Amino acid sequence: MVGDRADFFVSHAGADRAWAEWVAWQLTEAGYAVELDVWDWAPGRNFVTAMSDALERCDRVATLLSAAYFERSRTPHARSRTAGFSGAGRAVVCGTA
Repeated sequence: MVGDRADFFVSHAGADRAWAEWVAWQLTEAGYAVELDVWDWAPGRNFVTAMSDALERCDRVATLLSAAYFERSRTPHARSRTAGFSGAGRAVVCGTA
């Protein structure tokens, strides 16, 4: 999906990868275009840059909230990750894992 517009970006902690893939698959099956890091980003790509690009490309973010996600959110990368997601008409969809 990288380079094209997407309906959803699925944000998750590494420990929740299986759930993230399940959510992305469900959204894809429902007809949405989805960007998921483990499906769409090349290994070694700069995480902060990739996250920023994804937030520009995607209309919504599906965030899988879990203990692992909040542990990760203490990092500078996580703060940088969400800083650019705002704007009229954009929704944040949150779930639990």
